[in-house]
Amino acid sequence: MHSAILRITRTGSRDKAILASVPQVDPNDEITAESVNQGANALAVVVNGGIDDTNVSTLSGTKLTASTIPGSAMTAEASPYTRLYESMGDFVASGGVWSPLTGLNATMSAAVSYIAGKRLTTAMVTSYAFTASKDTYVYIDLNGVVQYSALANGSSVPATPANNLLVAKVVTNGSAVAVLYNDRILAPASTKPNFRAYLSNAYALGASGDVVHLDAENRDTLNNFSTSTYRFTAQHTGTYEFKAAVNHNIASGNALYISLFKNGSETSRGTEVLASATFDFSSAVADDIELVAGDYVEVRISGTVGNQVKAGAFLTYFAGSLKRQPS
Repeated sequence: MHSAILRITRTGSRDKAILASVPQVDPNDEITAESVNQGANALAVVVNGGIDDTNVSTLSGTKLTASTIPGSAMTAEASPYTRLYESMGDFVASGGVWSPLTGLNATMSAAVSYIAGKRLTTAMVTSYAFTASKDTYVYIDLNGVVQYSALANGSSVPATPANNLLVAKVVTNGSAVAVLYNDRILAPASTKPNFRAYLSNAYALGASGDVVHLDAENRDTLNNFSTSTYRFTAQHTGTYEFKAAVNHNIASGNALYISLFKNGSETSRGTEVLASATFDFSSAVADDIELVAGDYVEVRISGTVGNQVKAGAFLTYFAGSLKRQPS
């Protein structure tokens, strides 16, 4: 009887590590139960724990952890963590939305966020009592823990601490949450607010200055536009880019223009058309508007009462997207 050695060789190296010594039966040897089982038993030792850091790792002394490849075992070029850290900004992937409760209390939904390339999960905040008469800035830190920084009302916006992600600003008076801003950063672009709505059913203008009945959508990534109120409502503070056009039948001598309205006040007026004959005319408007969470924007039309506002995704529409957020 002799031993056959099972070896493993590291690619590109002459080093050989012995994993198992398996007894082999020679010609004319007596076959016994022990000799038959020795080979299987030797292999079982390898399979059930004999493969260890010493005989398989190319990094001497570094343990292999179940379900984990240590970062030290990877080059910077191959490490997913390094790639994420260097190529992605910090952002909230889902959740992290604050809502007021009663008095000084508010709640936050569970969140998934990315900070310095790390994927973090944060449990729901069932209720948190904010300090009265403060501007409290809410962050998620590198461990996924919610942090709070309370400043005097009206204080300058503080710099976000290193390896923290700003998710909200909560303003309180003496007894309650007065204003709540969900300032989560949403990056990748596919998760940023981006919408386009249009008029699918023509209608007669009921009054000059009415909100345009934009009752259908081409896209709405975060469901910020309502086809029942015809409003875009911001979830995030930032600068938004809007553009709109309306096609309307007007009579000779009458005028047409559309405007963007923020929270009920006109911010931007589009091209004004004065008809020399009864015809279908279009007015367009585009502008960048600063919004905080909860602000809304509408398109309103000043035109000929009773005449048709023309339907069609290419005729009467309203589109917008989040252009940038506060740093």
